Amino acid sequence: MSTTLNTKAEKSQLYVHVVDSQSYVSLFNAKLDKSLFEEHKTDLNAHTELFGKMGFIPTGKLFVFKHPDNFNPVKASELEVNYMVIGYVGVSWITGNYLRRDISQIESFDVYTII
Repeated sequence: MSTTLNTKAEKSQLYVHVVDSQSYVSLFNAKLDKSLFEEHKTDLNAHTELFGKMGFIPTGKLFVFKHPDNFNPVKASELEVNYMVIGYVGVSWITGNYLRRDISQIESFDVYTII
């Protein structure tokens, strides 16, 4: 490897290049048109393809975090006791643990936060 480095460049040149951080700054400044970047940051249509990948959770549906003690693959997609949930229950936004019964009733959750 050292033979390869010696044939490609002098070590002193490599050292100067690595130490000289201004060489990187000037290189990037030469490649970057800052006005284009600033415009890109405020352009609402810059990354429209990402919006198609977002998920919307309607009222009555919950974002569920499975409890680590659940090892039953048969119930992998079922809401079980002690699962942490986030979402609207009725007209209230909650975070809490599911207890049991009807998910449309606030009494079915041990609520941490309610808005």
